[in-house]
Amino acid sequence: EPFYAYYLNKTRSPHPCFDEVVASQSPDYIQVAKQLSEDPSNAPSNIPNKGKIQYQKHMTHHMLQGEGLSWSKDLKHCFLIRDPRQVVSMPKKTGYRHRQVSCNQSR
Repeated sequence: EPFYAYYLNKTRSPHPCFDEVVASQSPDYIQVAKQLSEDPSNAPSNIPNKGKIQYQKHMTHHMLQGEGLSWSKDLKHCFLIRDPRQVVSMPKKTGYRHRQVSCNQSR
């Protein structure tokens, strides 16, 4: 969710790990957009395949009104669309239980 810090910084929304997220990611929309769309040969060495194929998980609510998407016009897109009934029923099927997130617990 590359625009998460940007979203939190702009909205000041009280999310778990707010400070940690903003400190660990760029809150600058233009900088993040550039990193996601620049020539893969310029990608940092820690990006697999030098960015030739990327998985970018975006949350639509992180894309605030007024910010353009022109940075993505030259990318090829594949949309993963899940059936909401399967997503909603997943916790029941897997036995997953929601738990409170703590930023200080070991992962």
